[in-house]
Amino acid sequence: GKLGTNEMKQCFHVLGFDVMLTEDGSPHLLEINCNPSMSVDSVYASSGPHASSPASLDATSPYAAMAAEVSKHLRGQGSKTCRCMAHHRPHVHAPCLCDLVAKRMALGGALHIVQRDVLAKKASKQIEMKELLKDTG
Repeated sequence: GKLGTNEMKQCFHVLGFDVMLTEDGSPHLLEINCNPSMSVDSVYASSGPHASSPASLDATSPYAAMAAEVSKHLRGQGSKTCRCMAHHRPHVHAPCLCDLVAKRMALGGALHIVQRDVLAKKASKQIEMKELLKDTG
């Protein structure tokens, strides 16, 4: 069926912006994705001519705990060989720190805004933009 006005007000769409930074920090938009990947893992072939293994993460890294937690939810938990369709050879899924950090920053803030907005509406309260954006980066 069709969505009514109230249902449309409760929807949002995530876009992915690919940006390249020059040496002086100037941004250049490469593309905009209307259906960006929410994946935070990389795939490493475990056999064949391009076999490789994920780099080990220093335990003192500020992201070590986050990567360890994400590994628990990946296919093969970041160490067992997998044969899913992500690669044509046997492979391992491991957390990608670049994706973890970037997507957590970008999506985490957006999801906090949505959560605050939904909770305020459920409580029939008006919420100021400043409060919606609080602690979102």
